[in-house]
Amino acid sequence: MNLRTRFLWTSFAFLAILALLGCEKFQKETYKMSDYDQKACSILQSEQADTLRPPAVDELNPDWTPDNVLEHAAELADSLRARGIVIAEGEKNHVVVPPAKADTSYLCLTVESEEVTVFLSDVVDVVLIDLQGKVLQAEKTSIPFEVAAECPDILARLTFSVKPGTYLLLFGMNDRTLGKPVHMTVLKGH
Repeated sequence: MNLRTRFLWTSFAFLAILALLGCEKFQKETYKMSDYDQKACSILQSEQADTLRPPAVDELNPDWTPDNVLEHAAELADSLRARGIVIAEGEKNHVVVPPAKADTSYLCLTVESEEVTVFLSDVVDVVLIDLQGKVLQAEKTSIPFEVAAECPDILARLTFSVKPGTYLLLFGMNDRTLGKPVHMTVLKGH
C-alpha cells in the first residue's frame, strides 16, 4: 500500500470515529408547548363559550363608518358596552360571529395588564384602538413552532403592549379568513 492510500484510509477511519463519537452529543430535540400556550389552547377548545355578535358600525350609528371610527372611539366603546359586546382579559372562550354584511366589526375590550395576548382560531385582522382614537398594532404576531404543531385551534397569536383600561378591538375579515365563527381568548401577557 503506498503512502497516499494509507493516508486516505487513515483519514477515513478517523472521520468515521469522529462521526460516531459526535452522534452521542446530538440528541433528538423535543418541543413542548409552554404552559401559557397550553392554557390558551385548552380555552379555545372548551365547549363553554360566550357568543358575541358585534354589529356593523353603521348599525350603531348611521353617521359612523370604518373611515371615521377613530374620531368616535369613546362613543363606540360606550355603545358596545351598553349592548354587552364586551370582552375582558381572562380565561374565557369567546365566539365572535361577525356581521354578514361587513368585513369589519368592533368589540369593547377591558384589560388590567400592561401586556395581553389575543389568541384566535382563525386568521383575522386585529388591532386595538384606545379611546382617544390611537391605533395600537401587535408587537408580536408569530406563532411558536410547537404551538402550530400541537394546537391547530390557534391560527393567530397577537401580543400587545397596553395600559390598563378600555379599548376597541377591531375585528376584520381578510382573504385568509375561513369565515366561520371565530373562537378568541385574551390572556395577560407572560
